[in-house]
Amino acid sequence: MKISFHLISALAILLVTSCKKENTNFNLQGTVRSGNNSVGLPAAYVEVQKQVVNSGTFGATYSTAVLGATDGSGNYKVNWPRENFAALKLIVSKSQYIRRETNLLVDDFSGGNTVTKDMTLYPEAFIDVRIQNTGEANSTDVFKFTFTNANFDCLCCSNGFKIFAGSAVDTAYQCRLYGDTWLKYQKQKITLETDSVVNDSIWCPAFITTDLNISY
Repeated sequence: MKISFHLISALAILLVTSCKKENTNFNLQGTVRSGNNSVGLPAAYVEVQKQVVNSGTFGATYSTAVLGATDGSGNYKVNWPRENFAALKLIVSKSQYIRRETNLLVDDFSGGNTVTKDMTLYPEAFIDVRIQNTGEANSTDVFKFTFTNANFDCLCCSNGFKIFAGSAVDTAYQCRLYGDTWLKYQKQKITLETDSVVNDSIWCPAFITTDLNISY
């Protein structure tokens, strides 16, 4: 069977065109899971941001390269047109979960392959802390309070003493943390007569606000 020269040429052009189309995009895929049970999270918001090189100069800010979302099993796949990127970062978020952000290596995309990046989101919780004296303190007393294991990678509850002096103390504040966590804390009372240190913890379930009332 003879194959015409024109047919061979057409097939060659089609093959080259197909290859070019495959290489015109950057491709990223992965799975977003819950940090508590490793189950895939559906309907998580996925955004890739880019810092573009224009005329040999790095852009000062990031802009959106592509938006996407996870499927019912927590999987996502996004692609966007090739450019000269100075930097890339992936942002993943979901309602009532703590937003995560990570840098992507631009060189990983240079070969035209699909890059895989899995992410973990933790459910959020809140704690309302109220600290007040009971009328037994005096002007020379000092009370200190701190969380001791609030090492979260977000703008959440943090360690560090809050210090209160005198007898007119009644303050309250709220902070955010990973849900389903035992949050440890320490309270210190310093008086002219004695010093005391108490360590304790409180369970903070996911998706709700827990009250912590401390009196001295």
